[in-house]
Amino acid sequence: MLADLLHELVVPPGPLWILALSGVLAIARERHRLGHLCVASSLIGLWLCSSPWVVYPLAQLTQSAPAVARDPSIQLVVVLGSGTRENARHRIEVDATGYNRVQEGVWQARLLHVPLLLSDGTRHTRFTGAQLMARASWANWGTLPTVLEECSQNTQENASFTALYLHRHHIHRILLVTSALHLPRAQADFEREGIDVVGDGVDPVPAWSWTWAGVVPNNTTFLLSRAMVHEWAGLLVRFLQRAAERVGLNAGQTPVNPSTILKKTCIREVRNGIYFDTLSP
Repeated sequence: MLADLLHELVVPPGPLWILALSGVLAIARERHRLGHLCVASSLIGLWLCSSPWVVYPLAQLTQSAPAVARDPSIQLVVVLGSGTRENARHRIEVDATGYNRVQEGVWQARLLHVPLLLSDGTRHTRFTGAQLMARASWANWGTLPTVLEECSQNTQENASFTALYLHRHHIHRILLVTSALHLPRAQADFEREGIDVVGDGVDPVPAWSWTWAGVVPNNTTFLLSRAMVHEWAGLLVRFLQRAAERVGLNAGQTPVNPSTILKKTCIREVRNGIYFDTLSP
């Protein structure tokens, strides 16, 4: 809950609301010049976060969507989970972003003839995100994943928990499938775990044509700015963690304890539609 609150204070419109509220309080205390400046700045910031002229070029600089060539040295395809949605039958399923990630992962695994690992431990009703992705993979393309990672709650844990399986099975080079905007942060986390990563970013932000329509703010662009600022914040946190580690402050994530993963049954192998704990003693 605290993490969600901090997230909303960092990404738009959280900082803009704080700035506008500060301006109102300044005006109430008869500091009119400061108050008007704060309110005007918040309105300008809101326009900047909703303007395609501003957001799309910045998002294209942030994302990573390399052209993936067929690489015979890749040993495994890893797909990271996204969000969920409720379908017409009121059943929880992966959202459009997650669907595109799974589709790309299945296609690449078939092309490269390598196993497929789905990573998402976020629980939705009775199912984890990895299970929902596996259901989508089977229902749409007739393919079951080889491995499910079902404990991770964020990108760092995606990398840490998956790396435990990879190291135990002597897998050193993977194809990492996630959204293009999310790929730089995810790839950095996996490489920090000692994994050689080939990135595959789906749903890249398209190029924006410089027309006068870009002046008009819209909700789609605002949501994109939220996602972009979220990635910036994540990259900044990673940078500060590593800087602290270099000076001996040990501010990074606590190393994963293999015995904890064993007890939670975080990583399971799928054989003939049946789940097996691959890390059990």
